Amino acid sequence: MSLLFATIVTAGSSNFDLGFYDSAELALVARQGGLGHPIGQPLHSLLGYLLSSLGVGLGGIHLLSIIPAVLCIVPTLSLAERWSPKPAERRLLRAFIVGLAPLHIIFFDPSTRVEVYALSTLPALWALARWAEIISSPSDADFDGRFIFNSGIALGLSACSNPYIAVIAALIGSPLLFLHWHRRGVLLKGARLTALGGIIGLVPFLYVLWAIRRQGVFVWGYGDLRSFLLGLDFALNRSPASEPAVTKLVRFSDWAASSWLFFPWLIGTLGELRKPTRYWCLSAWVLSNLLLLSNTTYLPEIPDYLGYLMVPLSLTIASASATVTSIPSHGLRFAVVASLIASLMLPAPSIFQRTRSRDHVARELSEFAINSAPRGSIIVVGSDHFVFPLLYLQAVERVRPDLVVYVWGLSSSSWYWHFLHSSHTDLVQIDLRGSRDARLRRFIAAQGARPVLFESVELGQAAHARLCAGTIFLQSTPCVSDDQVLARSITRWTDSVQSGSPATDTVLAHLAFERGELLWALDRPAAALDAFLSAVPAHLRLLPHEFGSRLSQQHVSHLHPPRPRWRRPSPLGRPERNLFRAAQLLAAAGQPQEAATLHVRAAQLGLEEAIEP
Repeated sequence: MSLLFATIVTAGSSNFDLGFYDSAELALVARQGGLGHPIGQPLHSLLGYLLSSLGVGLGGIHLLSIIPAVLCIVPTLSLAERWSPKPAERRLLRAFIVGLAPLHIIFFDPSTRVEVYALSTLPALWALARWAEIISSPSDADFDGRFIFNSGIALGLSACSNPYIAVIAALIGSPLLFLHWHRRGVLLKGARLTALGGIIGLVPFLYVLWAIRRQGVFVWGYGDLRSFLLGLDFALNRSPASEPAVTKLVRFSDWAASSWLFFPWLIGTLGELRKPTRYWCLSAWVLSNLLLLSNTTYLPEIPDYLGYLMVPLSLTIASASATVTSIPSHGLRFAVVASLIASLMLPAPSIFQRTRSRDHVARELSEFAINSAPRGSIIVVGSDHFVFPLLYLQAVERVRPDLVVYVWGLSSSSWYWHFLHSSHTDLVQIDLRGSRDARLRRFIAAQGARPVLFESVELGQAAHARLCAGTIFLQSTPCVSDDQVLARSITRWTDSVQSGSPATDTVLAHLAFERGELLWALDRPAAALDAFLSAVPAHLRLLPHEFGSRLSQQHVSHLHPPRPRWRRPSPLGRPERNLFRAAQLLAAAGQPQEAATLHVRAAQLGLEEAIEP
C-alpha cells in the first residue's frame, strides 16, 4: 500500500514535459545517446537512451526519477524494521510513516522532474540496508559473501548516476561494517568482495567511452576523455569560498526550520541512541552538508541541492518510524505520528500547493523564444534556463533548424565549436583565439547578414551591438515587435504555477526583472512597471488602472538608479525584488503613495531591503 500510495502521489505531482536546468540537458543526451556534463551520469543516460529507442519519448525518461524514488521506500522500510526493538509489532504503522517520506520537498523536487538523484539514492540505500543486516548479525560466522558483493555492485551503480551520493553512503556505513568483522581474514575478504562488486557496478561508465566520439548528437567534451573526466570546463568555477561557513550554516538552518526538518531529526536522533547501527543519520546529514556548504555560495533554494539530502532524509525517517512505533503510550504515539505527518506534508510548497504537474513553462518559454526569432537568426544565450531547453527543442524535436543557438558560456571550449559546426554546416568557421567575447564578435561578423538576438544587455554589450527590446530577446535596432507580449505571457505562467513548482517562479521573476530594467532604461516606464509586476503573485501585483496612463506620460530614464546590491544572494530572481524595484520606479515617476504600497508588499514577502531602512 505504501508503494502504491507513493507512486500515485509522485506520478500525479510530476511534470512529464521539458524542464529547466539540468533536467533539459539530461533529457537531451538521453534522447540522443549523447553525453552530458562531467562525469556523464552514464547510468541515467544509458537507460534513458534505451527507453528512447523503444519509443517512450520524454515522458518515459521521467520514469527514471519516479520509479527509483518510490522504490526507495523498500530499503528505508527494511532499515526501520531492522532498527525497531520489536520488528513484528506495529509493522503497518512503520510502513505508513516510511511511505510518507516521498511527500517531503527533499523527495518531491528531484523525483518529479528528469534528474539523476533518485536513481543514485536507491542503490545507495539498498547497500546500507544490507550492511545494517550484516552489522546486526551476532558474529563473523554469519558472513555472507553474496550480500557484500551485491552491496558493492549497488554502490558502483549509485556512482554511475552521482558519485558523491555513493561516496557519502560508503563513508556512512563502512566504518561500522568493517569494525563488525573481528577476524582479519574475514575483514580482508569483505573488503575484496566490496571492491570487486564496486568495479562491476561501474561497468555503465563504458557508455562514456562509447558516447564521447559520437557524431550528430550533443557530446560534452567531444573526443577529449581526459579533459572531460577532469571537468576542466568547470575550472573557472573553482574559487575559494566567498562566504564564511557560519553564514552558509545559518542559511541551511533557516531552510531546515522552514522545511520542518527539526522534528524528524529529533525523533530520529532519539532512535539513534539505542539501535545497533549508531549515528548513521547524523553522519549522513553532516557529510551531505559538508558537500553542499563547500560550494562558493550556498543557497538552499538551488533545486539540485535537495537531491543530495535524499539519503539523509531516508535514514532519518527509518530511525524515526522505528522510534515512534516503540512508544508504549497510545496518546503520545498518536501525537508524534501526527507531527511527523505534518512535517512531511506541509513544507513549502506543501502537497496542497504543488503545481509541477501543470508546469509547462520551460517548453512554452523556449518555443516562444524560438518562434519569435527572425529566420536564420543567431540567438546568443548564457543562462541555464534557456540553453538546454532551446537545444532540446532544436536537436530532438527539430523545431526551427534554421536558427543558431550560440551558448556564450560554452564558447571557451573547443568541443562546443565542433558541436556547433556539425549542427549547422553552413556556418563560417572563425579563429578561436582570444576570450569568449572576442570569439562572439568574430563569429557574428563572419556570419554576414544573419539577425542576432541576445538574451541580456551584457551579452549585447560584449558583441558591441546597439540593442532594442524585441519580443523576448534583445536585438539590433530597429525593433518593430510588441515589447509587452512577454510581460503578458509571464503573468499567465506565474498565475498558472504560482509558487508550487520550485525554480520556475524564480526563472519568471528573473525574466521579468531583466525586462523591466531594460524598458526603464529605454524610458518606457509604463511597460517597465508591467514587466516588473508580471512575475509577482496576483494578489500583490494589483494596482489601479490609471497608474499605467500616468506613467506613460513620464520620462524617467534619467532617474534610473543602479540596481540595488541585495543583501542576500539569489540564484535567479525573487518576486519581492521585482516589487521593490517597481516601487523605485514609481517613486522616480512622482508617485510616492503608490511606491510605498509596493514597498510594503515587498516587505510582506520578506525582502530585507524593504523591511529595514
